[in-house]
Amino acid sequence: MTKLVICEKKDAAKRIASALGKYKIIDINGVKVFAVNDYIICYASGHLYNLDSNKRGYPIFEVFWKPIPKAYRLIKTISEVSRDASIFINACDFDQEGEVIAYNILRFACNDSYNKTLRAKFSSLTKDEINMAFSTLEPNLKYKGLAEAGITRHMLDYIYGINLSRALIDASKNILSIGRVQGPTLAFIIEREIEIMLHIPNPYWIINAILSKDDEEFDARYESIVYNKKESEEIVNRCTNKDGKVKEIDKRLIYIEPPTPFNLIDLQREAYIHLKLNASKTLEIAEKLYLDALISYPRTSSQILPKINYKNIIKSLSSINSYKDKALFLLQKSNLKPRNGTKDDPAHPAIYPTGIISKNLSTIEYKVYDLIVRRFLATFMEDAIIENLEVSIDIEGYIFKSNGKRIVRESWLNFYGRYNEKTLPALNVGEIVKNIAIISNEEFTKPKPRFNTSSLLALMENEKLGTKSTRALIIDTLIKRGYITPQFKPTKLGFVVYEIMDIYMKEILSLELTREMEEKLEDIEEGSLKPSNVISDATENVLKALNRFVENKRTISLQLSNINK
Repeated sequence: MTKLVICEKKDAAKRIASALGKYKIIDINGVKVFAVNDYIICYASGHLYNLDSNKRGYPIFEVFWKPIPKAYRLIKTISEVSRDASIFINACDFDQEGEVIAYNILRFACNDSYNKTLRAKFSSLTKDEINMAFSTLEPNLKYKGLAEAGITRHMLDYIYGINLSRALIDASKNILSIGRVQGPTLAFIIEREIEIMLHIPNPYWIINAILSKDDEEFDARYESIVYNKKESEEIVNRCTNKDGKVKEIDKRLIYIEPPTPFNLIDLQREAYIHLKLNASKTLEIAEKLYLDALISYPRTSSQILPKINYKNIIKSLSSINSYKDKALFLLQKSNLKPRNGTKDDPAHPAIYPTGIISKNLSTIEYKVYDLIVRRFLATFMEDAIIENLEVSIDIEGYIFKSNGKRIVRESWLNFYGRYNEKTLPALNVGEIVKNIAIISNEEFTKPKPRFNTSSLLALMENEKLGTKSTRALIIDTLIKRGYITPQFKPTKLGFVVYEIMDIYMKEILSLELTREMEEKLEDIEEGSLKPSNVISDATENVLKALNRFVENKRTISLQLSNINK
């Protein structure tokens, strides 16, 4: 009785095979599959099928799935193995994309076997979790809504993308593209740039004092920002060479909670902040770490760790010198309870290290792994405690304030992050402090900064634009098409495409449309809405936009042709 297992990638197939027993490799059509006990474990290389149409031009609404040319040998091999299989097991990643990959393979290469397939669910490729997944297989039909939502998402993206992009290409005679997520994301960047361009810098003055107590100097700042030059000069003149008097001392403890566990967006943002990695590269590295069984599945929205044996993971991490002291400290705790976040994902928990150790990581791979480990360890610590000292000093009736910070309990800051201390001399209310200098600095108001990887990902997540898996790709596409620079500055082409969309296809830039579609996709996944209804609505929206575009094609062509003039 042959059991055919479908995996998403070859590395995952090998991990599963080694977890199930002593495997052997069988060569079929030049494709090496894994045989162990009564299992034959085959694999894809991501999607083996993509959407296409026989129609040229636009509009296009009749689409179909076809094999990707480079995938023919993989498809042929899976198809041949499936003829002798009596049991089918879907072991692709448990999310929309993984379910779509398996769904298409099972219906096209395995004689429409999806409905009789079993589901193996796991969030890491450790031996224990794989064996648990294969001992608790469920009917795949239970998750058909996940597949239908994923298929519908692909259909929507294709219908919007192919039609709008071909319209732009037709008008410009150049390779351009736009889509239902790409459009609003470009709009964010363009509209921020317009704000920056329209911003008028207004002057203001910050007045600082250099003070001294027992020959120990410290800084203080006038409590208000001054928007009038004459007023700033008056304050400086009145306070110069006049000593200050300590009027008030406010000392308080600030409790800083540990960070929550990583989900994908949090990891991508932190990797950009600390390592200057773009989102796509971070995801690529995280996926490799997952396939090496070093971390759990990274494509997750969850900030909640699973209820697993944390002690064993931390004990294993203690064998790495970088984490030894921190891990041993945690192992002394009687109760290892993480500080979870609020965001959850029904498919996968937050990202965590599995405890499996590898010495074969590149420098940048280790840095991403290190971020994940330190974040994981930090979640088990108590709040850090900072003593904040604010001193108010009266100089000729003007109040200047100075702040000091002291770490009372470092806690998780020793695991993940740093906090800079700032000391002040010992001061008491009523004491006189010497005035060394009063300095007025003219500055100018600044517009909001341009987006970066971190801030744009956060906004896309907040506005429900794209998915945790596709947001990085959308940003990369905007750069690849020449709409924005790698520094997120819009190009002339980007402005023109945005302007065309804003005038003739305004609904495509609409966040409301995108949010509505995301809600409908959730309804499909839950089984309360039919995919055909959503596709029908999308077809209607695209037709309206295309009709306006065609009516104004000559004007649009002129706009696009003038870009390089």
